[in-house]
Amino acid sequence: MKVSNRDIAILKWLGLFIGFYLVWSLVLVPMDKKIATNRTALDGLRIQEQTTKATIPLRDSIAAEKNDIRMLVESQFNQFFDDSTPAQMEAFFVPLLSQFNVRFNYFEVSPTTVVAPKTTLSIKEGATYKIKTLIDEYNLIVKPAIEIPTTESELLKTRITYLLSMSFNDFLALSDAIVALDNSILITTAAYDFTDSTVELTFDIYTMGKIDFQE
Repeated sequence: MKVSNRDIAILKWLGLFIGFYLVWSLVLVPMDKKIATNRTALDGLRIQEQTTKATIPLRDSIAAEKNDIRMLVESQFNQFFDDSTPAQMEAFFVPLLSQFNVRFNYFEVSPTTVVAPKTTLSIKEGATYKIKTLIDEYNLIVKPAIEIPTTESELLKTRITYLLSMSFNDFLALSDAIVALDNSILITTAAYDFTDSTVELTFDIYTMGKIDFQE
């Protein structure tokens, strides 16, 4: 069989084409896909880098804000009276009461109980009008019910009662001094008897344990 130069040229070009196709399909295409994947990953890393650079300066401000909030919470809870035993209460109250020329006639400390704080707020009912109620019902207007705030927190409450002999002016001054304490000692009874110049004082003392902040 005689092969012409033209056939040989065609076979050479066909071989070159097949070789180029194999190189393109087996080498260039996978390489291009890998380059595209690497570029996508690189873009993602650059975005993460930019996010990190933008976030790092905020860490100090966030930490400072968190610390400020913690200090605020601690200052609020520091208002709770820390002493809970009768001896500790006596160590606190006796010097305070002695500043107002009192004579101790009697005192009693009740056992400590667990209580949930209750608000002293009350809802003041306003005037209601039937026509307005009918209009609201027609327009499907539903107003949320006003609720008194509640809490599930639990505190320790100790009640201590004193029967004291003192003048009425000293009693008023003592009352002002106790109110000015700004802590969780609350006067629940303050009855002054002008006949024998005695006063019965009952305190509710709310205490709580130390709060540990978790990181």
